[in-house]
Amino acid sequence: MLLTGFNRKPKVNNLISHLFIMVDYIEIHVYTDGASRKNPGPSAIGIVFLDARGNFIAEHKECVGITTNNRAEYLAVIRALELGTEYCRDKVSIFSDSEIVINQLNGTYAIKVKELRELFKRIKSNEQFYQEVVYNWVSKKNKNIIKADTLCNQALDGEYTK
Repeated sequence: MLLTGFNRKPKVNNLISHLFIMVDYIEIHVYTDGASRKNPGPSAIGIVFLDARGNFIAEHKECVGITTNNRAEYLAVIRALELGTEYCRDKVSIFSDSEIVINQLNGTYAIKVKELRELFKRIKSNEQFYQEVVYNWVSKKNKNIIKADTLCNQALDGEYTK
């Protein structure tokens, strides 16, 4: 598994410009995407972290090996919940263009594939780090989903930024 740098623009205290401080957000919005070239095939995830007002916090891209598109979508949510704890422990809203994954996470659709049930359990376990987790479907035309998709493709193309 290849990891990229976790790209983040830290907030700077105006009084002490040389110190970086972490901001504890009450709510964050996280846009996730998983992509697979062929199905199964080389896969990657892309994640965009925003505050509740839509301001950029961070982004992440990572290759996740040879897998299916649905598994990559689940892995993106798992990683988002792991990384999101750096910014928020209250409410996280996850957004994805994968209707099946969102409906499975919300309990609307059954999970028939055993491996996906295991990933579902990991997601539910990661929810314990937050007061509230909400899963939302958004169109693939959403600008933040487009950014997450771009991050997936950059990871697959080996375009890592420091």
